[in-house]
Amino acid sequence: MNNQKDINEELDAIAPLLKNISRLPVQSVPEGYFERFSVKIPAESAPVVKMPMVRKWMGYASAALVAGILVTAGFIFTDRNVQPFNYEQYRRIDVPAEMNKLTDDELQNYLVTATVLSGAGHTSSPVSEEINETITAETASLNQVSDEELEQFLNENAGNTDIK
Repeated sequence: MNNQKDINEELDAIAPLLKNISRLPVQSVPEGYFERFSVKIPAESAPVVKMPMVRKWMGYASAALVAGILVTAGFIFTDRNVQPFNYEQYRRIDVPAEMNKLTDDELQNYLVTATVLSGAGHTSSPVSEEINETITAETASLNQVSDEELEQFLNENAGNTDIK
């Protein structure tokens, strides 16, 4: 009952005219209308007229024509004459030689762009900062090793695959 009271209060506030409208049906049929209503039914039934078969086939033909136009347009607009991908030309690329052709600036720009696009550049957590400090420290220690020492290490461990 409380709900009905809320509805009435809301109607008073929003649309008082709507609340005062009668809820009785506005359309009505005069008393006895259908009893007085008379229809003359013909004594004979009307003859059934058959539709010619041409009309039926015209409908099928027009549907087939529209379908043909749509299929043809689909082939015309989607046929791009795509050439198969040539993997052989990429197998012949000498990747280390091509990498040596790149300048340090180009490599640095690539790394910055890849980091930004991957979203990795936006993470600033204590773990990532610790990893960056470790990598920086290891890089600094590797910069102190001379080329001769590296050559000597590689010659001594040429067949050893357990190097980590």
